[in-house]
Amino acid sequence: PRLVEGAPGSKRGIVKAIVLGAVVGAILGVCIVIALQLKRKRILSPETAEEITELPALGVGGASLDGKRLLANTRFSTKNNYLQAICVVPVSSGSDNCAVTEVLEEALRVERGQVSSGCDGELDSAIGSDTEIIGCKPLSEDVASAYVAQQSDATLVVVKCDIDTVPELRTTVQELRLAAAPLAGIVVMR
Repeated sequence: PRLVEGAPGSKRGIVKAIVLGAVVGAILGVCIVIALQLKRKRILSPETAEEITELPALGVGGASLDGKRLLANTRFSTKNNYLQAICVVPVSSGSDNCAVTEVLEEALRVERGQVSSGCDGELDSAIGSDTEIIGCKPLSEDVASAYVAQQSDATLVVVKCDIDTVPELRTTVQELRLAAAPLAGIVVMR
C-alpha cells in the first residue's frame, strides 16, 4: 500500500507528531516550573523576615545600606559597644553578604579615623577600633559558618528579598540558634 503524504504513517506525519509533542512538552514543562516557583514562599519584606526569625531588622537596603547605622544597631542589639568579631551569614548564595561586609568595614574605617570630644573636653578614642567583620558562606554550603558565628560577639543574618525563601531563612536561624551563635539581628537586602 502506498502512503498518502501527511497521513499518520508517512514521514511528514511522523515529523508533525514529533514537533507537536515537543511543543506540548515544552509548554507543560514551563507550566510546571512556574507552578513550582509560585509554590516557593519567598521573603518579600523586612516585616516578614522579622516575624519568621523573631529577630530585629538592624538594616534594610540595597546599594544604599547605611553601614554606620547598621554597626550602631548591632551594638545596641547586643548591648555591647566593644564587639571584637561580627559574623555576617547569608541565608543563601543569592544573599548579598559581601555588600553588608563592605559597608560595615567602611563604617569601621571611618570610625577608626574619627575622634570625638567627650563631656570633659578631652578626646576619646573610637569605640570598637579592633572590631573584625567576618563574611561567611551560607550554612547550606558550609557548616563551618556556624562555628565561626558561634565564636563571634554578634551574628548578622543577611536576607535577600524575592530570592531567599521562608524555609531557607527558618533553617539558617534554627541552625545558628542550635550552634548558640549570638544572633544580633537580620539585614534585609532588596
